[in-house]
Amino acid sequence: MLKFISLILKIILIAYLVIFSVNNKSVVELDMFFDYLVVTMPLFLFAVIVLLLGIVAGALSMISYRFKLGREIKKLKKEITKLNTENTKLRNITINSTDSSLGNSMAENESVKNQLR
Repeated sequence: MLKFISLILKIILIAYLVIFSVNNKSVVELDMFFDYLVVTMPLFLFAVIVLLLGIVAGALSMISYRFKLGREIKKLKKEITKLNTENTKLRNITINSTDSSLGNSMAENESVKNQLR
């Protein structure tokens, strides 16, 4: 069904482009760089060129955004690995609770810190 809808949209787009080009055959003169470069071309050709330049500019801007997202994903994967390692170490720590005094708790905290390193 999706292929059928895509095919119908493509046919409509091509038909529109053909009708647009037939109806806009008038010649326009593009004056670029202060009369240094003057280009004469049909209006529909100018519109198609501008459309293609817009597509290329949009694609280039998306490429830089995609690279930025790739770097962020790599950084987050590295952080996940680090946190999983820390989680595994914390699960493997044995806790001795023979004396619940404050001094013993401080010693246990130091023991835990040493095991994590």
